[in-house]
Amino acid sequence: VQFYTDKKDQLSESSQKRLSNGTVLRILDSKEDATLNSNAPSILDFLSSEEKTKFDRTIAILAQLGVKCCINTRLVRGLDYYEGLVFEVVDESNTLGAQNALGGGGRYNKLSIQLGSKEKIFAFGFAGGVERLLYQLEPIDNNQKLRVSLISTENILPQLSVLKNRMQKEVPDVLVDINYDTRLSFKKMFKRADKLNSDYVIILGKNE
Repeated sequence: VQFYTDKKDQLSESSQKRLSNGTVLRILDSKEDATLNSNAPSILDFLSSEEKTKFDRTIAILAQLGVKCCINTRLVRGLDYYEGLVFEVVDESNTLGAQNALGGGGRYNKLSIQLGSKEKIFAFGFAGGVERLLYQLEPIDNNQKLRVSLISTENILPQLSVLKNRMQKEVPDVLVDINYDTRLSFKKMFKRADKLNSDYVIILGKNE
C-alpha cells in the first residue's frame, strides 16, 4: 500500500481504483502497470518464519518429486479469500498458446468464517480449466486400476509423496492414495482405505 500510494500518479486508472478500495495485490496482475510492478516490494521479503518454513518445505517436496517450478512473486489469484501460498499449473508444450494455464489454487483457511461458520476450517483447493485439461489428458479406465493406500502416523509427507509418484510411474495401472492427516488413528485410516476400495494398504512408520 505504501509503495503504490507514493506512486499513485503513475498508476493506471483501474489500479488507482484498486488502491482506493483495498484490493492492492490485484495491481500486481495489471499489464498496464508492468513497469511499475517490476519495482514493487517482493512478498518473499515479508514472510514470517513459519510461512518461510512452510514455503521452503513445499518447494523441497516438489524438487523431490521432480516437478519443475518457477517462483513467481507477482502471481495473483483472482479471488480475495486466498491466503499464504498460491500456485498455477501451466503447460509448456506450446499446444495451448497464450491460454496455457491448466489450473491454480491455494489455501483459504478463513473462507469458512466468511461463509458464516463460527470457526476456521483449514482448507486447500484448486480449480482447473476443463477443456484445457481434457485436451492434455489421455482417457483412462479407473475400474481397471489397482488401488493402493499409503498410511502413516509419522509426519513423513515428503517420503510418502515420493513413493506415490514412483509407484504411479513404475507400476502399471495403479492408483495411489496418501493419508495426509497424521492425527487420525490407524483404525480411521483403514476405514478411509476401505471406503476408497483399496486393494492394498502400505503402512510406513518407525518399525514398518
